Amino acid sequence: MHLFHGRYNSLVIDKDNYLLKLRFYIHLNPVQSGIVKKPKDYEQSSYKSYIKEVANNINDQDLIFLMISKDKIEAERQPCYVKG
Repeated sequence: MHLFHGRYNSLVIDKDNYLLKLRFYIHLNPVQSGIVKKPKDYEQSSYKSYIKEVANNINDQDLIFLMISKDKIEAERQPCYVKG
C-alpha cells in the first residue's frame, strides 16, 4: 500500500465541543500511543505553540481560546494548556 492509497475523506466539524475534543485528541494521541511521554515532546504537533514555547505561525488559536473562555488569558490558564 502506498501513501495515497484509497480515497481522501474529510469530516465537517459543525459543533464547538467536538472541535475542542478533537484538538485534545490530536495533542494527546502521541502520548496515549506511547510515542512520547509529554505532548510537547512530539515535534510534529502544534501543542507547543498553544503553550507558548514556540512562536505560532501556522494555526489560528483565537477560535479555540474563545471557545474555552471569552477572556484569552483565562483560556490559556485552563488545564489543557498546562505545560507538561
